[in-house]
Amino acid sequence: MHDEDATFDPATNTYTIILPAAQLTSCRLDYIRQYDRSTTLCSVDWDEARLLANYAALVGFREDAIEGGILTAAEQQARVVLSSFIEGLTGASVVINFSQNSTLSIPSSCQPDIPVGWNYNEAENTWIRQD
Repeated sequence: MHDEDATFDPATNTYTIILPAAQLTSCRLDYIRQYDRSTTLCSVDWDEARLLANYAALVGFREDAIEGGILTAAEQQARVVLSSFIEGLTGASVVINFSQNSTLSIPSSCQPDIPVGWNYNEAENTWIRQD
């Protein structure tokens, strides 16, 4: 935060605060131990299936969260909470703005590696094993 990111106007008794744009900070899926396995005549590597599902789920959750407006909602909630807190503490009005971030920074925990030995074919919407 820089000095110019928080100003006070005594004429209007108003604090104006500029905060960084909301960002994802981390992504995580807890390990799920699978006990029930389907019966099939084909040989299935269940650990490989779990790795593919974990990758697909994390990327899907990340994209759904961003497209669903989680960052906008986070800014709205931060605005409400911080404004209420500062107004209660100082008795002054508060205006909170967020800096415009031209690029969304995705943390490494939200960018999982594709499981080793696999590629995803977007055109066919299928996983392909590299041999």
